[in-house]
Amino acid sequence: MSKVFGSPTPKKGSAGTKPSMKAIKPKNGQKVGVLALVNDIITRTTKKTDVLGDLGGIGSKVLQLPKGKLWQATLVVNSERPNLSYTCVLPADLGLPKDAKNKMVFAQLQGKAAGGYALWLITEIALI
Repeated sequence: MSKVFGSPTPKKGSAGTKPSMKAIKPKNGQKVGVLALVNDIITRTTKKTDVLGDLGGIGSKVLQLPKGKLWQATLVVNSERPNLSYTCVLPADLGLPKDAKNKMVFAQLQGKAAGGYALWLITEIALI
């Protein structure tokens, strides 16, 4: 029967399953262009964006981030298995609409790191 219907799907939590998502960690200066799905977009202050504003914005200065409001976005590249997940900081003035969740985008990302803190910065983004 397995020749006709394929192998049975392993149950969740079994040793044979692979994770469906893989978080990609940035390296300082690394640049990546992705065709991705906007899995989540958060326009209010988050823990990740709040840390950057601590101590008078020194986090933003050390990481050389643009001035202004920062959003958090999660981009998912679903053309690979496991799916690749990029949690990014997005300058609000790049023009991505707040309702971009579940829409395809092309984005240019740049890795920023200082000490033990690293993030992806979206430098360009466009809806497809």
